[in-house]
Amino acid sequence: MYDLIDRAVTDLRTPDRLVLDAMRAWVHTLTLAGEPKRAVAGRFIDGGSSFDAAMTILDRCSADTLSFQRPCHPQVEEIEAVLLGLWRLVLEGRQPEAIATAALLVDADAARDLVRAIRNIPPPRGTLH
Repeated sequence: MYDLIDRAVTDLRTPDRLVLDAMRAWVHTLTLAGEPKRAVAGRFIDGGSSFDAAMTILDRCSADTLSFQRPCHPQVEEIEAVLLGLWRLVLEGRQPEAIATAALLVDADAARDLVRAIRNIPPPRGTLH
């Protein structure tokens, strides 16, 4: 995850960039009092339901204030890098490490739920399956 901090968004692998874009869009829409699930509905095969579930856990159970950049921001910020790292751990099947990372972001009871929700997210549209 540390390799992602302050990295240009344009330099990210396509799946990472698409997930980062979705995270930022979800948070930005929520901040504007909109319906965040709508912001990601077309980005995932399941209409964004699983992604929305994961982001909702982060929103409701975060141990601290999590800050995300606007969708147009050109670099990856620290919390975004941690979440992309968590995403990678889940995709690689590294469950213990994923739960430990999730526990840095949300309360201990929600860490397993967050990892489970991320595991259920289908690949973003535009990535190779």
